[in-house]
Amino acid sequence: MPFLSRFRLNFFIQNRIISVLLIVSFLLIGAHSLGLFEKQFSLLDSANHELVETFSSGSANASFEYKDKLLFVSECEMLASKENDICGINILFSRAVDKGIDLRDYSRLEIQLEMKTPLNKPHIKLSFRNFNSVYADTSNETSLKYNSLIISPKIDDAGNALVDSIPLAYLYVDSWWVKQFKIDSQNAQVDVSNVSNIEVVLQDSPNSGHYQFTIKRLTLKGDRLSLTQMLVLNSIIWVLVIYLLIQRQAKTLRDLSSLDALTGLPNRRGMQNWLDKLKITPQKPQHLSLFFIDIDDFKITNDTFGHKVGDQLLIDFSQRISTLLKAHNNKQQPSLFCRLSGDEFVVLLQDRSQQDCCELATKILTLLETPLVIDKNNINVQVSLGSSSDIIYSSDIGQLTANADAAMYLAKRSGKNQYRAFSKVKDSGVIQQKTLAKTISDAMAHNQFDLKFMPIFDVKTKLVKNVEVLIRSDTPELAKFSTKTIVQIAEDFNLIQELDEWVLNNTLSLLSENRDLVARLGLTFCVNVSTLDLQNRSFFQRTKQMLEKYEIPAAWIELEITENALTKSSEVCTNCLTDLKNLGIKLALDEFGTGYTAFNQLINYPVNKIKINSAYVSAIGHDDVKIKVLTDAIINIANSFELQVTAVGVETLEQYYYFANKGCQYVQGYLLSEPLTFRELARGLRNQDAFEMKQKLGSQNKPNDAKYRS
Repeated sequence: MPFLSRFRLNFFIQNRIISVLLIVSFLLIGAHSLGLFEKQFSLLDSANHELVETFSSGSANASFEYKDKLLFVSECEMLASKENDICGINILFSRAVDKGIDLRDYSRLEIQLEMKTPLNKPHIKLSFRNFNSVYADTSNETSLKYNSLIISPKIDDAGNALVDSIPLAYLYVDSWWVKQFKIDSQNAQVDVSNVSNIEVVLQDSPNSGHYQFTIKRLTLKGDRLSLTQMLVLNSIIWVLVIYLLIQRQAKTLRDLSSLDALTGLPNRRGMQNWLDKLKITPQKPQHLSLFFIDIDDFKITNDTFGHKVGDQLLIDFSQRISTLLKAHNNKQQPSLFCRLSGDEFVVLLQDRSQQDCCELATKILTLLETPLVIDKNNINVQVSLGSSSDIIYSSDIGQLTANADAAMYLAKRSGKNQYRAFSKVKDSGVIQQKTLAKTISDAMAHNQFDLKFMPIFDVKTKLVKNVEVLIRSDTPELAKFSTKTIVQIAEDFNLIQELDEWVLNNTLSLLSENRDLVARLGLTFCVNVSTLDLQNRSFFQRTKQMLEKYEIPAAWIELEITENALTKSSEVCTNCLTDLKNLGIKLALDEFGTGYTAFNQLINYPVNKIKINSAYVSAIGHDDVKIKVLTDAIINIANSFELQVTAVGVETLEQYYYFANKGCQYVQGYLLSEPLTFRELARGLRNQDAFEMKQKLGSQNKPNDAKYRS
């Protein structure tokens, strides 16, 4: 599955990139916290300055000794201290005042200072002298800006000097300098971009005497990557990570929306993406072949072994077919294997001949002859395949898909486990049937079906005792089709179980709303079910659950199955019928006489009643001796087996009296009543003379088109 492989590779690469970015982010934070980005500049190191000199004025006399990177002022005598007497040292970085050094990358000053003075709290003043041609003159050293700090020694309890770290943000510009040189507010701000020297001066020395200070450490510190820069860089990294995560999530959603979650195969969207990449246009058409693959009886397998096994079957099936297609492909003729839904798959082939398609179909059928082993179960998987090939002028392959689907349906209807190629001449009718099946499915989804009710009369009492539930639709698309046609299409296209469940559910809902009437009259409502219902192991449980949901007694329901259903019945069907009968539901064998049930087999089937096919009933009155003999035999044998008999399709008085005299317990047909809405039925049940009146009048009315299943 190259599509899935590319998806996983891209996902892996994106994960790697995101992981690397996150690691870099954490390393940046950790390195900054450990000071790995720190840089320092020792002002005492002789390699970093040109000259250190003393200076003094008035009665002050200064001297210093420099050794072992310690700037030691051995003496600073204030003989008669005055206000303007100063004493200190000057550290020159450059003899040319306009050729200083840029200290803007440093954020703090570390100083270790010892002082011995007559004062209790001595201070020194550090001034970073900065040159800028805007406010300073090279010929006047006093014009250099004074960026100053006042510092006092930091000592411990034992009197030892400690290192003090002072932010350079504490620097200020001397106000006397601003005033003397008439500096504007813009240039009166701290500036250390071109520092030519640093002055260390005794501050506030009003007393005469001996002053001594020792500077053991005088170092500027900063970060190659400042905290702000690190945070900005980390923010950029995190924004990039978030962007990649969003992009990855968006791509993941796009990719996953194009993949089937169970098998990993492309889905409908993935198939459309593949087609879009071919860039098919009227000027650049493509020859495509499409296989429509449907797993035969997958629902039965799913119900028999459970959904877990069913899912694994789909996965193993997909892998097996993918492996086959990989061997069948070539770079010049690419293909795509997709899962559309459920057990429906599609193979798209580019530029393949009809012979290639036949060979591929044969390989698929041969490959699946080997059972799949799932949870120690050997499961035989068979498929019906249909294909259609044509020149395509756009990425819309709706018609190609419909044609292949129609061919697949014909393969399934012809016995399953076979391949059929679409023929426009022979198979166009199937597409119309598929369209009708889609209309039926939509009608169920939008609740566009109605229930009609055909009264069934007790011959002795001439009262309604049973009611057959019929389905019809008044929508324009379905009204023109008979109910028999609708039911047949539903069976052919695997919609019958859903349709039968819809009928049963809505019937029980109506009975729940009118339970007093039904209970008082002792009515039984007859609902038709399909053979596929009986083959579904969950049908019994679903029926039981619906009865419990609406609190309907099982005896109020009779399920009608066709005779053909029993001729094709399996052990699963028989067990299901037995369970339904044990639950209290009545069972009737519908359309009896059209199948191949031997009379001696009736005793083996758990049915309560047989319904004689209307073809036998309509023959009464036409002097068909053979039909009468067969009809009489059916009634007599049914009575011998203690099975009740209903004559279906009674339309004349002659037919009515014939079956009444022969021992039929029930009759139904247009002579007695046409199908009714539930409201009409309820009104008639409250006054059953209305039904009898039609019989007494001997009505011979017959509809032109019987639209109801009976």
